[in-house]
Amino acid sequence: MSHREEPRPQIKTKLKNSLMAFHLFLLVSGVVLFSFALWLQFDPASEFLLRLVHFSESTPFFEIAVYLMLGTSLFIFIAVGIGFSGIWKLERCLLSGFSVLLLLLIHCKLLILILLVAYRFKFPDDTVMTEYLRKMAQNHYHRDKWATPLMDSIQFYHKCCGGSGAQDYSESFWYKANAQMGMPTNVPYSCCLQTQDARAWHLQPIDPMCNQYKYGSRPFNDSVNWTGCGKPTFDHLNWLLLMLSIFLIVLIVLDALGLFLVVKCLRVVLSFYTSVSDSIRSLR
Repeated sequence: MSHREEPRPQIKTKLKNSLMAFHLFLLVSGVVLFSFALWLQFDPASEFLLRLVHFSESTPFFEIAVYLMLGTSLFIFIAVGIGFSGIWKLERCLLSGFSVLLLLLIHCKLLILILLVAYRFKFPDDTVMTEYLRKMAQNHYHRDKWATPLMDSIQFYHKCCGGSGAQDYSESFWYKANAQMGMPTNVPYSCCLQTQDARAWHLQPIDPMCNQYKYGSRPFNDSVNWTGCGKPTFDHLNWLLLMLSIFLIVLIVLDALGLFLVVKCLRVVLSFYTSVSDSIRSLR
């Protein structure tokens, strides 16, 4: 006695191929998003941009956005597994769950985009950034634990000093503290020209006397990166936020297109099971 195979819903090959291509894109986007988040957290030449705003000063939107990027990328991998099973088996529950997950992913990416835009509005131009770093150099450097390594990283990687220039340190807390201890120094070592083996956390100035030369003197100008950090830091941050924002907008648009395809597939599957149920009722 032959076993009668249970009827299953069928979707057009074009739709199925489109959904499979979308799943591949979604998987790749999750890997890229995860890689971006790790790069921003562990690349010494970029991670200090996450710490520009400290919790004690204001809400660090950029840092929160990066953590949310990590969580969203892991969420994407779960969604891809559920979605692939749903498309392969054409199961109503899996497809419905995948469509809900896609909607949540779109909202997560929108939230990340909003956080990046909010962080960008904190520094609308290089003048604001210059003033922010100038105050950090004068009031926070060597006083707050979070500010000292931050300024050292900015000054080391951008080859600059202070917010508007090296003289931002002339009336700083750091300068006065050193003067009271009998060790007057004009700029931190991170402002000085460094050897090739130097790192932001392991400074090696070419001229060990660089921080003691008088502002504007020839030895000072020859051994110190005396220009301000405001503009290079703003340009670096602006480029990074713009790149991430464009990437997220592309992901959101393609996710919305993918959601449309999934809903279209789900309607075909639901229509099939509805017709099967109607046929069973008519037989009864």
